[in-house]
Amino acid sequence: MFSRFSRKALFLLCLVMICSVALFGFVACNDNGDDGGDLPDPYADWMSWIPDDVMYRDISLPLTHNSGCIDVWALKGRFPQEVRNCQQGTIYDQLMYGVRSFDLRMTTDERTGKIVCSHGTGYGIPLEEVFADMARFTAEHEGEFITMWVKLYDSNPYSHAKAEVVKETFEILEPEKYFMDDSYNINEMTMGEIRASGKRYAVRCDESWCDYVNTTCIFPRTYNGEYNSGALEKGEECYDYMWDCLKNADENERIRLSLQRGAGGIVGDVTPFQFMKYDREYFLELMEKIASDEHALKVCAGASIDFATYDYVQCGKVLELNVYKGVVKDPDTYLKLLQERYSLPPVDLDGRDEALEEA
Repeated sequence: MFSRFSRKALFLLCLVMICSVALFGFVACNDNGDDGGDLPDPYADWMSWIPDDVMYRDISLPLTHNSGCIDVWALKGRFPQEVRNCQQGTIYDQLMYGVRSFDLRMTTDERTGKIVCSHGTGYGIPLEEVFADMARFTAEHEGEFITMWVKLYDSNPYSHAKAEVVKETFEILEPEKYFMDDSYNINEMTMGEIRASGKRYAVRCDESWCDYVNTTCIFPRTYNGEYNSGALEKGEECYDYMWDCLKNADENERIRLSLQRGAGGIVGDVTPFQFMKYDREYFLELMEKIASDEHALKVCAGASIDFATYDYVQCGKVLELNVYKGVVKDPDTYLKLLQERYSLPPVDLDGRDEALEEA
């Protein structure tokens, strides 16, 4: 028989155990706290926030322009090497920032004989590294879907890409298993149907050499040399043109904006990085206008970006449009997590802010 003291001690022990279980249950149920808990990452796993019944064509996604032109080695030409760099983050970095569509222009590096990404007469990263990064990412992030535009870059007079080598490099991505061919119309598919297909990639390329062409991939539709090329100070004019494209589009159209600008032969010493920084205020204004305009929001299906991984602002703002489109689960939480990252001060990369001031 228990003594009064023993019964009291047992009662207190039971009370502590009950409170501990209750507290543990409260913590477990509230694991999705201010830091997001076990919620999917708002950038790396943003497609998992999109419900199954949402049409793929109705989402806003970040793309990159000259996606593999990182630390470009300049073969020939009168422009500085920096003019050829359009990104500073690897393909894996870009995917982690939310990029889901890529612009890949191929040529052969005369030094190594490898197929590489190219911008004009400059050599970027090897195609095998591009596809290795994609394979790594899709293995880690189930359900994220990637499109790409693969072009044999015939504007480079010094070397060319061989189609058979590009096709061989595709094998890194297991195309027979994971590529959508032209029997899939991704613009008539829901996100649930894309997930159920088990496919991870859709590729747009020349039918004369590519066995896995998907013509339904949407790529930037607003590039116009009159507005996208020219002096640094033409930013406002360029962004006004993009706004006009959205406002004048038919409601059934889906447009991905060409945010990138280039100096061309006019101002050869201005880099894509400097254009991006200079245009930031116009970019933010355009995103705000799209978010507040029902028609523009409907037809805007994303944007093509230079220096997508400079900070989270560009990718974040393009992804934010999905909240205003009403196609995101738990939109308040998603928006909070999204904005927490790009609200940080922009990162100055190797003193390039000062370079902009001097441009």
